[in-house]
Amino acid sequence: MLFAQRYLPESHHDYVLAREVYEKVWSAYGHQSAPPKLEIRKGVGAARDVAFYKNGVGKSGPVIVLDAEVIPHLSAVFGAEAPAALACILSHELAHHYYRHSKTSHFASRSTSPVQEAQADESGFFYAYLAGYPSFSVAERLFDTLYEQYGFERRGTAEYPSRKERLALVREKINEVMVWANVYEAGKVLMLAGKTGEAIACLETVATQRLSVPEVYRNLGVSYLLAVMGKLWVSREEMPFMLPVEPDMSTRLLVQSRGISEADQRERDRLLRNAEKYLLQASLAGGNASTDVNLAIAQLLLGNTAAAIGTLNKLDLNLPDAILVRGIAYLKEGRMEKAATDFRRIEKEPGLLFETNRQVYREVTTKGWKGVAYQPAKAVRGLRGMFTEKLPAAPELWVPPPVSEVPFPISVNRTGFGDLYRFSLPAQKGRGYEEWRIARVTNKGFDNRKQIRIGEPAQRLTAEGGYGRPDYILGSETGRAYYVYQSMSVIFMLDRQKIAGWYVFERLR
Repeated sequence: MLFAQRYLPESHHDYVLAREVYEKVWSAYGHQSAPPKLEIRKGVGAARDVAFYKNGVGKSGPVIVLDAEVIPHLSAVFGAEAPAALACILSHELAHHYYRHSKTSHFASRSTSPVQEAQADESGFFYAYLAGYPSFSVAERLFDTLYEQYGFERRGTAEYPSRKERLALVREKINEVMVWANVYEAGKVLMLAGKTGEAIACLETVATQRLSVPEVYRNLGVSYLLAVMGKLWVSREEMPFMLPVEPDMSTRLLVQSRGISEADQRERDRLLRNAEKYLLQASLAGGNASTDVNLAIAQLLLGNTAAAIGTLNKLDLNLPDAILVRGIAYLKEGRMEKAATDFRRIEKEPGLLFETNRQVYREVTTKGWKGVAYQPAKAVRGLRGMFTEKLPAAPELWVPPPVSEVPFPISVNRTGFGDLYRFSLPAQKGRGYEEWRIARVTNKGFDNRKQIRIGEPAQRLTAEGGYGRPDYILGSETGRAYYVYQSMSVIFMLDRQKIAGWYVFERLR
């Protein structure tokens, strides 16, 4: 009984808050497995830990333990920003788990090597940011107040770095990661907006120069896949089925095949091989199910159906997109019974993607791959052309980050609604540059032309009075996803079917 009283019950309001933040951060890491167990323990004695991670190998499994006094202290110091500060702590400890660091690590201490602690800082700040928390603006204050509250400096430099030394390291990591996070964000939005060449330039620079993390690899691989689809280099004869990754799924199947030159074929293969390479890296690092579906699509288009089937067989196949792609791969191999089983499993799935593919499946099984005459009806998308989403007002304070490796300038301004980006891209036609501006709205209290707010369910977007059907959906429809309305210059971020924010993009000239 005394042992049980040392831990907060899961019904306690502090545990409920910590669990919500914890799950959002773990979702940003994109790992398919369950996170370590989260416990909140009442401290014993003067030398309490803020938090610590134990890998639990051979025992009860990994666990992250948070001191019960942390949340009340953060609430007193940070107020409304307390969840962001808590996200930094939890994300830091999750990084130790994710990268399989020491058996036990204690927050901010010397229990891990300087290299591992720097990696936990870097990934911790970045993934807390990806989860929607302003980690960069609270991190330095967080370490400062924890040093004071927990008396780290009084324990001696053998156990903890001095406050001055630790804050200098935190400040250095914030400045480094924030710059690359800005480049990453620009690349991700360019990908969603259909500018795949510029997106690849951003994301590949980030992946090779600094942030070699699954989220970057995943979006880079998808950008390469979208580049192939955008060029219509996958003919209807080669692939009469709609693929879940296609931005405008009906266009390719409505266009008459024109053939492809040898040069274009080589470029197509290069793009697909790069898509496979980066998606495989994301998958091996613990990517989510949608990563493996996209990897299987790249392998399928490269003609490696066995690899595509193997990739999907690793999954717990409850995801309709995965079942569909595996069914197509079985069909390509002539394994008709297995293909029939998969297509029966998606018989009742709603939507244009599954309706069209069921009809194509019936024709392929009766007429062969080249005998498919069925064409989908042109998808009815959002309220195309009726309006363009408004860009939130923000002060014009531009501070270009010092990233000389990126082939075009990017600048960012922190604002009340979130972040505002501005960058110049080489013009697609002719000389000169295109000036673009992107707002990333992540703070509650700001609305859009349809008065839809952060935290509302995703159904608000497609219901009467909303934006209509998106041009396309990227990501899992049950987890983290994006509803893209290219024609209205707005992209909504979803987390577990709730609106987590949105991007508005605007070409200035």
